[in-house]
Amino acid sequence: MKTLFKLILPVIVITISLFTAQTILDNQPEAKKYRVKPTAKIVVKTIQVKRQNYQIILSSQGIIQPRIISTINSQVSGRITQVSSVFQQGGSFKKNSQLMKIDDRDYQFTVNIVQSELAKARLALAEEQARVNQASKNWGNLGDRKKPSDLVLRKPHLLASKAAVIASEARLKQAKLNFNRTTITAPYEGRVLQQLADLGQYVNVNTALAKVFSADSVEIRLPLTSRQLHFINLTKQPHNLNSIKVTFSLQDKKAHTWHGHLIRLENELDSKTQQLFIVAQINQNSTNYPLKIGQFLQASIQGKILKNVIVLPRSALIEGHYVMILDAANRLQKRIPKILWSSQHEIIIGDGIEANAMVNLTPIHHVISGTKVYPEKQSGKKIP
Repeated sequence: MKTLFKLILPVIVITISLFTAQTILDNQPEAKKYRVKPTAKIVVKTIQVKRQNYQIILSSQGIIQPRIISTINSQVSGRITQVSSVFQQGGSFKKNSQLMKIDDRDYQFTVNIVQSELAKARLALAEEQARVNQASKNWGNLGDRKKPSDLVLRKPHLLASKAAVIASEARLKQAKLNFNRTTITAPYEGRVLQQLADLGQYVNVNTALAKVFSADSVEIRLPLTSRQLHFINLTKQPHNLNSIKVTFSLQDKKAHTWHGHLIRLENELDSKTQQLFIVAQINQNSTNYPLKIGQFLQASIQGKILKNVIVLPRSALIEGHYVMILDAANRLQKRIPKILWSSQHEIIIGDGIEANAMVNLTPIHHVISGTKVYPEKQSGKKIP
């Protein structure tokens, strides 16, 4: 009996398995059918490029510095008796205007004394000239044919009298010069940077009275990188530098702009940054908005003109090194152009793109060459 069961059991298991499998196959659920939607069209903005000349504008920045800065020192000693209302920090003044007055009474007395001495010296000279003339006559009356000596004709005495007059005149000039120096005047049109002396103070010769700077123009020292140096026409000839225009503005603000030009080129590279400094000048008289010493300005410097190049907006550049153009069938084709220059908004291309090519401007990612696209209607506007 047990032997018969062992023989029948496998048959029963196989039969049940086959029945179960058939039941599952006969009752499997139907898969739902979905309609596949067609792929959406890729619409892109394009621009037809043309070759043109491009003016490079270099960016830099610097701090306003005075063109001339001076320390005014006293040339005579004395007590300060007058101070101009403009003689204070930030005060502005005109050329030759009076800034300060030192007590001049002692110097006036000296002028008077020396004038008296000069009058006496001139009188002594006149008297000595009369004696010389008389000595010459007396020698002639003697009838002596010998030539008289200089001493007989009093020539040494006359020379001494003339020298005394010259010395007195020199002392008078010095006395008047010292008298005039008691009035401190402005050497140029400018402003007071720092006041160092005030009313009632006693000053000696060479005492610092104030630091002043010229107001007619200011200078800005501008750094250029090694790459920027290749795109600007620098020369040591002043007249050539003057032709390079520079536009200045406040940092991140374009409400006020100032126009200047380069005036000189420094000879040495900065050892730390490997930058070369150029110096620009702004004429203050031509501006309506006053500039302040120490103010930070952004600078746009006129660079070289690149000829026969293609100008594209930066949006055309994909992953920083290639662009996509559209072929005759409106399929994208990858191009790796030679980028000569780039700015915040533009890239300048020398080679790698054909003239009149249609360049894609729409940011696209993970799209391969050969992809079919649909360009928008081409704009006739120039690239900004």
